[in-house]
Amino acid sequence: MFERFDAIVYKVSEYCNLDCVYCFQKHDVKERTRGFTYFDELIKLLITLPLADDFEIKVTGGESSLHCDKIRQDYKKFKKIERYKETNIQMTTISNGSNINGLIDLWNDGILNPWGCKISWDGIYSASKSRKPKNIDVFNDDYFNKTITTLGKSDYNDKVLVRTACTPDTIDNLYDAYKFALDNGCYKWEYYPLSDCDYYKDPDFLKKFEEQLYYIFEENALEENRDKIVANVDTMLYTNNMTEKERLRSISCRHLGHFLHVDIDGSLYPCGYFSDDAFYSNQTLKIGDVFTGLYPEVIDKFTKEYNQTPMCSVAEEDGCKCFHCFECPAVSKFYKNNLQNKMRQQCAMRHIEKKVFEDVYKNYVFDEDQIKRNFTYAENWNT
Repeated sequence: MFERFDAIVYKVSEYCNLDCVYCFQKHDVKERTRGFTYFDELIKLLITLPLADDFEIKVTGGESSLHCDKIRQDYKKFKKIERYKETNIQMTTISNGSNINGLIDLWNDGILNPWGCKISWDGIYSASKSRKPKNIDVFNDDYFNKTITTLGKSDYNDKVLVRTACTPDTIDNLYDAYKFALDNGCYKWEYYPLSDCDYYKDPDFLKKFEEQLYYIFEENALEENRDKIVANVDTMLYTNNMTEKERLRSISCRHLGHFLHVDIDGSLYPCGYFSDDAFYSNQTLKIGDVFTGLYPEVIDKFTKEYNQTPMCSVAEEDGCKCFHCFECPAVSKFYKNNLQNKMRQQCAMRHIEKKVFEDVYKNYVFDEDQIKRNFTYAENWNT
């Protein structure tokens, strides 16, 4: 950990035009309009660190697409790193798609790399059920559905990942979300569970989840959809070919130790969940700042805890075989005071995924090259 850095995450602005019911950031943070300004100090620090050959600058917020001009300015600043380091700077973003045309312009101009970009869209009832826009008269269901149709008609329909949160609010229409994206030309989609949701243990929810999953996987398995990506399927395929060490790391969050979350004030955190912006109280874990650098003693303690074996049966020889499982270490740390003491909120969901996957795809021949391409962060691929 912290021996090679693959990416940083920074906020182009704190303001967000939505107030998603499951957002981990404090409400008052998303009302502020501040943005990151300590670029000189950050770049000087990054030049001293071991950066990956392809180094990713992840632009977040707030809502990043409301600040496309600022992203252009920031891109020029970060590209200066290439003068001093043998690395290729690539900029990506996670957006709610409020300004999809602005994002398309950034992709067209080579500012953002579409392959690493994600659009968060919670299905055909996105605004009315879970996104809670601050101006519902403008940012309504039709508005965000148009974002998907616009992306589907663009040159980036098979490159940008459309992500739909799997929540109690969206579960009834999860397949509808996938089908709407698919029918409108968006060919790279996934659902994702929340980092902290005890409702995932509810029997009624799990019944709905299994039903929706059969619909999604069976649609994806059709011959005409062979080149269409449901990233959850690729994840299960990929983890089946991991080494034991890689599997445990994936379960434990592959990003920790290779990413830096850069806060507005220049503070550095392992990820956003450990920052002062997260709604978890007493959870802040600062590992450095852009002015003085990383804090070795804090990082050493964090690394030792992270490297513990996950406290669940997946680490046992005859234990759980859901190698695609992931539960957020930051949430475990908050509730159980240890990064690896798993909450087990998603256990039943992961077993359902494995069951449905093995049922639907038992005779399916997958494209190995496609799967490897979707997991470029991995160092090994065992065939």
